Amino acid sequence: MTQRLEAEGSKNGRYIWDDGFNHDDVTKIYVRGGSDGIQFICFDYIMKGQLNNGSFHGQSYKGFTQTFEINHLKHEHLESVNVYYTESTGVQALQFKTNLRISELMEYDDKGTKFTLAVHGKKITGFHGTKQSNIYSLGAYFTWITPTRMEAKGGNGGKEWDDGSDHEGEDVRCPP
Repeated sequence: MTQRLEAEGSKNGRYIWDDGFNHDDVTKIYVRGGSDGIQFICFDYIMKGQLNNGSFHGQSYKGFTQTFEINHLKHEHLESVNVYYTESTGVQALQFKTNLRISELMEYDDKGTKFTLAVHGKKITGFHGTKQSNIYSLGAYFTWITPTRMEAKGGNGGKEWDDGSDHEGEDVRCPP
């Protein structure tokens, strides 16, 4: 079941955009920023095993462009986004976190108000928000992470064991 987190950020964005929730994974993120904040954002998705190129949201001016790729073939998925914004100019900085790593801070300025889009035990499968000349707010769609069985690696010998897949990553201590 998909969970929608409402868009947060500046209330000044006039135009609503929505990439939808029916994607399997986010695979590539493009961010363009400049002296007035994040000008545009684009997300590429995986849908039924195929690349689905996303739409650009916002406008493009002179500035920096950064990309962040997520390798779903290595079971990497997007877990959260840190967003910094100001009421007057919208989103100023973004930082993406997967289950394997964290992106660089994609920023003009990170001194705005911060919020995080995240739901424990779920991954991001789509985005929505508001725009005008810049990106003003950002929201996300989340779904449960499908357990993945990975082949055991190591030396020969020993006994096979399996803890199953019904765990939420809590800190469980084994007896000594």
